Amino acid sequence: MELSYRRAQLLELSRILAQCFENVNRYEDFARVDRSEALSAVRRRVQKQIFNFTIAEKDGEAVGCYFLHNVNGRVELEDFYVFDPHRGRGIGTQMLRDCQSKVNGAIWLRVYAGNIRAIGFYIRLGFHICGEAQDGMLWMQCI
Repeated sequence: MELSYRRAQLLELSRILAQCFENVNRYEDFARVDRSEALSAVRRRVQKQIFNFTIAEKDGEAVGCYFLHNVNGRVELEDFYVFDPHRGRGIGTQMLRDCQSKVNGAIWLRVYAGNIRAIGFYIRLGFHICGEAQDGMLWMQCI
């Protein structure tokens, strides 16, 4: 499968935020975190970094996005999403393999501990669980 990649544009902010909010609403532990504060934090982070997001396209249509960046000397993958209705077609696998081919070394990511589907996906593609982050998420790494 051939995907092309480009930087996100401001007009795509709402679509990316919708994916992020869906993930927070589905997997965040609101007994531990205030819902409105969690969503506000996500909004601020994504708004600040929107032009650093990468959009994946297939046949000229946006099919997914991610934010791959350096944090304290390591590469982290955040907000990795395949947009509906493109899920289940191998697009996420190709996107992740393309990310891995761009990086010389390990990729780190955090995933909600309750997001069993995403954890299984990352494990199938070579990631392993390294530990639990303080915020109820798991750290995963792939070398």
